[in-house]
Amino acid sequence: MSRAVTVARQLYRAFAIVIGVLLLTGSVASAAAWRQYRSVDTLAGQVLPERQANSRVYLTLMEAQRGICSYLLSGEPGFDDGYQDSKREYEFAAANLRRATAPEDRAAVTAQLERADAWFDVAGRQREVEPGSDEDVCFAHQGGPAFDAFLSSNAHLDRTLTHRGDALRQQTREAQVVAAGTLLGTATFGIVAAMLVAVRTARRISRMLRDERRHSHAQLRMREAGQRVRDHVSVEAVLDAAARVLGPEFRADLAIVRLAPTDDDRQRTASWAADERGGARPLAGQPVNWLADRLARGDVWRTGDVRREPNGVPQRERIELLAAGAVSALTVPFGAGPQPDGAITLVRYAGGRPWDPAEVEAAGWVAADVARWVHQSRLYEREQELDAQQRQLERTKDDFVSTVSHELRTPLTSISGFVELLADPATGPLSDDQRHMLEIVERNTNRLRDMIEDLLTLSHIENGTFRSERELTDVSVVVARAVATVRCTTDHTVHADYPLEPLMAEVDPGQIERVLVNLLSNAVKFTPDGGEVVVSVREDGEELVMSVSDTGMGIPRQEQRELFTRFFRASNARTASIPGTGLGLTIVRNIVANHDGEVTVRSEPGEGTTVTVRLPRERALVS
Repeated sequence: MSRAVTVARQLYRAFAIVIGVLLLTGSVASAAAWRQYRSVDTLAGQVLPERQANSRVYLTLMEAQRGICSYLLSGEPGFDDGYQDSKREYEFAAANLRRATAPEDRAAVTAQLERADAWFDVAGRQREVEPGSDEDVCFAHQGGPAFDAFLSSNAHLDRTLTHRGDALRQQTREAQVVAAGTLLGTATFGIVAAMLVAVRTARRISRMLRDERRHSHAQLRMREAGQRVRDHVSVEAVLDAAARVLGPEFRADLAIVRLAPTDDDRQRTASWAADERGGARPLAGQPVNWLADRLARGDVWRTGDVRREPNGVPQRERIELLAAGAVSALTVPFGAGPQPDGAITLVRYAGGRPWDPAEVEAAGWVAADVARWVHQSRLYEREQELDAQQRQLERTKDDFVSTVSHELRTPLTSISGFVELLADPATGPLSDDQRHMLEIVERNTNRLRDMIEDLLTLSHIENGTFRSERELTDVSVVVARAVATVRCTTDHTVHADYPLEPLMAEVDPGQIERVLVNLLSNAVKFTPDGGEVVVSVREDGEELVMSVSDTGMGIPRQEQRELFTRFFRASNARTASIPGTGLGLTIVRNIVANHDGEVTVRSEPGEGTTVTVRLPRERALVS
């Protein structure tokens, strides 16, 4: 028995032992990991979302109850609006709970929601009667048990989900302990077994590493030649460069590189010929899928004489090879999937020597390199296409926003005009209810106009047409105008702190006023009744410092870095159903950036927010 066979058997044994240990370790660890995964997946994908949805239903019912009670006690419409908002929020929360409910909880959820609906039915009838009347008292007696029944169902479901979550966490911890112990034990056994086998075979293996460099120089030369192909970007250029490099380096008379067609692309072929015998594009259009089995085996197709040895090649391909004058041929498939992505065909005419093993191996290396470069080139081409599509989509979006915004201005102007006419005493007297409704229409018309202006400004910012026209301006006057604008739209008290003497700076007065109006509007919107809003402006050396402070709800710390992202709204604002588009601070940031300034935010949840804007008083001169 030869030494090579003996060493091979020792290696087979070593690998068999190691593989067996690895399989055992992997099986046990996989079972533990699967159990852990199932527990975590159930916890994160089912139990927690269902519990959160259940809590959301509870909160909306509590808000609705508080709203209807406050309305019945005070009679103020604002509390009734709060009840209506909570009822709408409940509908969304209930739908979300139904979607998140596990099959075993559906009966409990259905019963809970039926009790909530029963309470809303009583509350809806209660808000229609006179507060304090006998009907009001009767409905209150009916609503109490219905609400208590809902609370009981909600709490029971929450306890059920809590217990289920605790059980899943315990399963996860147990699976972790089992997996860790199994891995430690089997790994120790595997290391000992591998070391014992390695000691027995080390001497034999060291003797078999001779004469392995016979063709290393030639193989290295072929690989270095193939590296030159990757200097190209487009797929056609890669194929053409590969054909031109492979032909001379492999001393071939003809080199052909083919790509299999894709769903959105044609078949591509490049060829190189040492003379004109190869014709225009031999094998162009010939498929490469017949090489799938060879690709799976890591094999190639070759023949010493294509005239006498078809060797499994399709008849049509053999005919074209013969027409090109081929005698000795080598075809190497390449690709990452079950079907080849392409193939390299090297041909030698009559008198050429057959392909030796070193050349076949080198061709396989180069084919793998070509496959990677073709893949990279396709990705680059796809990236360019997607980039062009993205730019077109951005242009289309900007055009759409601009067109829609302009088209909405006309009806809004008409609505505003008619609201003013209706409010004018010359058109006739109005009742208090009619005047109140007109005020609501006017307020929402102005709100919609502001939203349209924000969208137009954002469109100008994104397409690069947003500009600032700076001029020497008394910033104190700008602050006074902004404060007056905001005071007209709110009952909050807005304090202004600015010098009486002119405070001059080179700014765009309209844009700076918009910055202040946006910041003041946010401060007023997020500050409850009785809170305080303060705007101040001062000079600090060569800079102008403006700040807007409030004592409102504040912003969660983890969300503050996203404040200036377009359409972003803090979670507590969404929870409180405070209206807004999430564009105001984005516009503020861009206006400040256009003035070479900076804007910073300091906020504490529950305490308030301060936004500070620093601007250079004089425009920097760019040489």
